[in-house]
Amino acid sequence: MPKNIKINVEGHRFLDNSKVCEDVTSVVLPQLEHPTTAIENVSGMAMDMEIPNTSRYKSAEYSVAHNNGNNCELLQNPGLHKQEFRVARQDYENKNTTIGYEGVKYRLTGLFKSVEKGTIQTGNPWGSTVKYSLKRYEELVNGVRTILVDAPANKLEVNGKSYTDDIEKLLK
Repeated sequence: MPKNIKINVEGHRFLDNSKVCEDVTSVVLPQLEHPTTAIENVSGMAMDMEIPNTSRYKSAEYSVAHNNGNNCELLQNPGLHKQEFRVARQDYENKNTTIGYEGVKYRLTGLFKSVEKGTIQTGNPWGSTVKYSLKRYEELVNGVRTILVDAPANKLEVNGKSYTDDIEKLLK
């Protein structure tokens, strides 16, 4: 059995340009996917392969769903959004059978892309989903940065290792 098990999200808070947006129901984080180069029909190989370019990601988007709480109208403003999604998550430690908590922060910078205004249904909240084109993504677990992707600055770091600096050194 694993040493630590991440269980439930116990609470979350979403900020857009430093303003708390109330009644955010979910955030769909971006899919970080490397572009690949296909190697096909090579003599001696049993199958074709795709080799990922580990120094880049494809373009990505993320979305924020909300029920039109305070400040949620700001989420659909055209232009650049600097956002932070804070999460308190249960952390079950198997050895001592204790339940603790850890903090996870997602810092996202994106450009407003679209808004789905939602479905109107009697007796249910009238929510919307806003989508953004990702420019920068940072993930911190208990204050330690685990992922940084900064497209304009050409930075890609995972668990403290840079995947762009090595290439930049070769180009000097």
